Amino acid sequence: MAMAYSIKGDGEAILWLHGLALDSTLWDGFTDELPQFKHLLVDMPGFGQSGQMPAPKTIEVIAQQVKAVLDKEGIAQASVIGHSMGGYVALSLIAQYPGLVTRLCMFHSQPYADDDAKKADRKKLMAFIKKNGTEPWMKEFYPNLFAEDNRAQLALTIKLLIDKGIQLHQKAVINTIEAIMNRPDRSAVLENFKGPVLFIVGKKDEAIPATKSLAQLNLPKQSIAELLDYVAHMGIFEAPNKTKKAIKALMLLPI
Repeated sequence: MAMAYSIKGDGEAILWLHGLALDSTLWDGFTDELPQFKHLLVDMPGFGQSGQMPAPKTIEVIAQQVKAVLDKEGIAQASVIGHSMGGYVALSLIAQYPGLVTRLCMFHSQPYADDDAKKADRKKLMAFIKKNGTEPWMKEFYPNLFAEDNRAQLALTIKLLIDKGIQLHQKAVINTIEAIMNRPDRSAVLENFKGPVLFIVGKKDEAIPATKSLAQLNLPKQSIAELLDYVAHMGIFEAPNKTKKAIKALMLLPI
C-alpha cells in the first residue's frame, strides 16, 4: 500500500511532514503563503489518507517510504518542514540520502534520542493505549500540545483534532510511538548539514523541554531561530502569522 500525498504548485520543492497523530491538513494555510514553490504534503503511514497503511516501527522506514514518494514524483531535492515527529523523519532523510534536503525547518522538534526515563514513559503509554484504546489518551494528548492560556481560544481546533484522533487505529498509534522511542540521536546530522536550518521553538512546550530545544540551536552551520513566548507545541495554530513569516524567510535563503 502506497503512502497518500498531494502536490500543489510548481517550482522548487518543499516537503511538509506532520507529527504524531496528525496529518497533512496540519499545513492548510501555510502552502498558500509560498505560491512560487511546489508543495508535497504526505500523510505518513497510519494517519490521514494513509490510515489503512501499516505504520512502521522505525523512523528510518518511514523516511524510506517518504523517499519513495519523492522518487515517484521525480523530486531530487527539497526543502523540508518537519513538525515534531516530522523533524525526526527529516533528519533520517538527511542521514540516509545525502544531498536530498536543501533547507530544514525543525518545527517544535529536536535531534536527541529519548533518555531512559522518556523511553519508560513511552512504554507505559503504549501499554495504556493497548489496554484502553486511543480515545482516553487523545482527549488528554491534544489539549496538552497547546499552552494552557491558548486552550480556550483554540477550543474548536482542539475538539476537531480529538474527533479525528479518536478514529485512528490503535496499532498505528502504538507502532509510531515505538518508532519515536527507538529513534537514534541525530545531533551529528544537524552538525554536518550544510544548508540553513530554522528552529521554531515554543517556550511553553511541554513535549520538548526548553533545554533540549535551545541546546540544538548551535549545532548547524547555518542556524536561525524563532522563539515563541506564549506557545507550546502547536505554533501552527497558536502563532500562525509568526511561524508562516519565519518559514517564508527560510525559503528566501540561498542553498
